[in-house]
Amino acid sequence: MRAEGPDSLNTVPMPADETAPGGKEGRASDRSEASGLADLTSDERSRLKSAGYLYAFSDVLWIAQAWLIASISAELLDGALGGGVSWQSSFWLYPAVFILLGIFRMQLNVIGARRATKAARAVKTRVRTRLLDAISQASPASPLPSSGEVAAHIGDQTDALGPYLARFYPQKTRLSLVPIAILLAISVFSWLGAVILMVTGPIIPVFMAIIGMKAKSASEAQQAELTRMSGFLLDRVRGLETLRLFGAIGRTETRIEEVGNSFRSGTMKVLRIAFLSSTVLELF
Repeated sequence: MRAEGPDSLNTVPMPADETAPGGKEGRASDRSEASGLADLTSDERSRLKSAGYLYAFSDVLWIAQAWLIASISAELLDGALGGGVSWQSSFWLYPAVFILLGIFRMQLNVIGARRATKAARAVKTRVRTRLLDAISQASPASPLPSSGEVAAHIGDQTDALGPYLARFYPQKTRLSLVPIAILLAISVFSWLGAVILMVTGPIIPVFMAIIGMKAKSASEAQQAELTRMSGFLLDRVRGLETLRLFGAIGRTETRIEEVGNSFRSGTMKVLRIAFLSSTVLELF
């Protein structure tokens, strides 16, 4: 299964040997192989899924905690209104169970986070190793990307895999189980409430997916812009003496400012789409 977050790592321009048999076919094969840089191994996938299961179980325990809160509130209210319900005997039992469940949930979240972080770290190390190996083994005649692009891929874009794998990937497993548990818990008390949630609940991910597709395209364009900007800046720094010799420092500063402003505008566009998705979620 391929990591779907920072897509730029799935299409990293890898060096190809022009002297190898097949020419363009050889380069196409290299690009095809490079597209699997962020593929997950079975061990990494199992760690991330187990982290998602732990998160899901922690959320299921929150249903029990919510029932305890409702029970405490009901008994306190009955006792205050003089309904003849003796709540003093069980008053300390409910909070004690609530605290124990809270501690257990915290431990589950900590263990899940450790597993997800460990798997994400392993993926980043493997991706960096394969990128460096491919570059170091390339022929001098290969059409290598610029140093700035290589640095961006190995540094920033590889690091972007960490939050995606450690935080988002386990949520897919978590979100596939928790809604079912909530529906089952509600159906025990009210089948009508469960039906209402079943009908209205899918509206939220549908609208989020519509906005997310727009955010995905904008984010991919911004990743490509970051790669180009990294190569542009590194090339200018390396050729600083030549630029000074030909009196082109002023034009270079102007061009760097334009590139920076363009990147800032693109970043704000992505952020506007992200905040729009949060606003839509709040509306629903």
